Amino acid sequence: MELKGTIVVLFASILSVPIAYAVNLIPGITEKPVAIFIIGLACLLLAFLIPALAKYFKLVQNDDPLYYAMSILTFAAVIDLTIALENDGFVHSVMAFYFVSGEPYLKSGHGSGINYHDGIIHFACYIIILLAIDNRKDYREVGLFWGGSIINSLIVLMVGGAVGKHGANWSMLLNVIYMVVPLWITKKVLDKPSNLKAALGCNSTVTLKLVNKSEPYLSDPIAFPKIQGQIPYIFASLHHLTEKKYRLPNTADAKWSFWTQNLYLLIVPQLLLVYYCWTNLKAGKKGSSGNSVNSPLKTPSRKPNSGVANSAGRYNLRNRNVPKDLD
Repeated sequence: MELKGTIVVLFASILSVPIAYAVNLIPGITEKPVAIFIIGLACLLLAFLIPALAKYFKLVQNDDPLYYAMSILTFAAVIDLTIALENDGFVHSVMAFYFVSGEPYLKSGHGSGINYHDGIIHFACYIIILLAIDNRKDYREVGLFWGGSIINSLIVLMVGGAVGKHGANWSMLLNVIYMVVPLWITKKVLDKPSNLKAALGCNSTVTLKLVNKSEPYLSDPIAFPKIQGQIPYIFASLHHLTEKKYRLPNTADAKWSFWTQNLYLLIVPQLLLVYYCWTNLKAGKKGSSGNSVNSPLKTPSRKPNSGVANSAGRYNLRNRNVPKDLD
């Protein structure tokens, strides 16, 4: 198994942690949002250059343009995981500056949920795709899964961040890059339309009861829950950074309603995906076996050289009738 390209990209992504820690030590960095934005762009350029240099010096042989895109995305995924870990107190003083002048809306339950999602689920997809690229294997299925997931999560993040209480800022523009790259991959390489799932409020009795009794997180002013994204939505509904009044109420009815609806929305699409892949695989195996079994064998024709042979040739195996001249 070839691993060189994957190792180079992993090396580039791991550099994100010491770089973030160094930036956090810069005096007054929290008061310079434009500088944070420029540093973010420089980091993306670095994530691109490392695999490009590896290719230039012939350390790797990858020709797939996704190789460079995966390097940028894995770099961001490690940063996102670090943000989530710092949100929950597992690490300290690595991304603190980013919560102040970068993307302050990430200091929330949704911020933790979406960053865990990117740092774990999407990162795993990147590794699978990179291994497939290294070994000239097909990565279409995992690419489609990843494409729909990240496009959906970024729509939620960008819209929710812009219209929420924190508003838009310079560093939010970095997410434009992370939106363009998946769209490009999805359209040009994977040929998959975006998978947008939105949850919009209304004033019906059923909706008001749902919001008030079962899912108060939909009323959180940060705006992410109104656009949703199932995994971060569930995570944020339970997270300590979400205000208590917006978390899942501690009642049996609320829990039953919440988990029934949200697990259905989370699991059923995955089951449909598994069923789709399984039926395609089964159909492919059936088609390949059918081609070999059903191929007719051609036997060379022989010219009869006697009248008896001609008569024998008229013997019908279906009705077992014997010609009269053979009686």
